[in-house]
This record gives sequence, structure tokens and C-alpha cells, in this order.
Amino acid sequence: GKAPAGVAVNSKIKKAFITNAEGGDVSVIDMAANKVIDTIPTGEGAVGLAVSADGSRLYVADWFKGRILVFDGATHQPINTIPTGKTPTGVAIRADGSRIYIANRDENVVSVIKPATGKTLSKIRVGNHPFAVGLTPNGKQLYALNVLSHDVSVIDIRRNRTIKTIKVGQAPYGVAFSPDGKRAYITNQHSESVSVIDTA
Repeated sequence: GKAPAGVAVNSKIKKAFITNAEGGDVSVIDMAANKVIDTIPTGEGAVGLAVSADGSRLYVADWFKGRILVFDGATHQPINTIPTGKTPTGVAIRADGSRIYIANRDENVVSVIKPATGKTLSKIRVGNHPFAVGLTPNGKQLYALNVLSHDVSVIDIRRNRTIKTIKVGQAPYGVAFSPDGKRAYITNQHSESVSVIDTA
């Protein structure tokens, strides 16, 4: 679709979901066939997204309307909308599905939401303009990428607070972890570089 922005992959259900920020929808890709099998309408402003570990739920950030759109991972039908605060961009979900973490860009916070109730449990102060969030493979820490302060906030999710701030390149936009969780890889858009972080 137009202006693809976010990617969420679930190998269990063999699907990849792509937000098309200017197209106002999400493309659903069959990973075995490598082709689009469905398109989910979201409205413009969909950027970040996450799919639950069991593939039952898809969460899409709608930064224009300050909400998360919840879809059924199998049928792709809408289930719920959850208010998040201003300009939600990045989304991450715990492996057990009990919490979702939302980067609220214009509030400089990460919102912690209980998806079962839609209730915001906490707002964690981070750097300037958080855009993306990613959970470490062990599920103990969350990395929030702050585009305008050019750093990463490391959050202890048990205590819901930032425990370290790490300087990276300019405008960090994406994060991925090695399978063993020992390295974090941060893409820096304006530096045209990748920062490699020793997570320990």
C-alpha cells in the first residue's frame, strides 16, 4: 500500500501485517506464499502495530485519533478501540498478552495499557518524541526510541520506570533484538547508521 510504515510478523500463524500510513489500511501477507491476502481498513494515521504471540489479536496505533485499533488476528475484523493519549506511534505487547506498551510521541511518555479492560495503568516519562518501542526477548525491559533527543530509554517493566538513557545516532526509528537478547540494533534515520547496544 501507500507509505508502508510498520511491520509485525507472527510465524505461528504465518502472517505479516504492514501498516500503510497514507493508504489508511493494513496489508496482510501470507508468509508462505509471499503475497497480500487481505487489506484491513484503518483510516490514515496508522503507523506502529503489534500482533499477539498466539496471533489472536492485532493492535494498530492510530496517531491521528489517539487510539489503538484492535482486530481479530484470524478474521481481521475490528474488535475494539482503546484510547491511548496523544499521537500513539510504536506498539509492543507482552508475550502473555497482559500488557501493551504505546509510544505517545507528543507527550514524551510510554503508556502501559491492560488490553482486557482498555485501562491505562501507567505513563512512563521517556525522552523527546518517542516513536518506536521494543521488548527484550526475556520480556524484562522495554526500549523506547526517542527521535528528537537521539537516545533510547530503557524501561524496567516490572517497576514501570526508565532505568537508563543511551545516546545513539540521530533520529532513532526502529529496534530489533538478537534472539538471545544480548544485542539491540537501532536504526538511526538521519545518521544513516545502526547503533548496536550491549543490553547487559
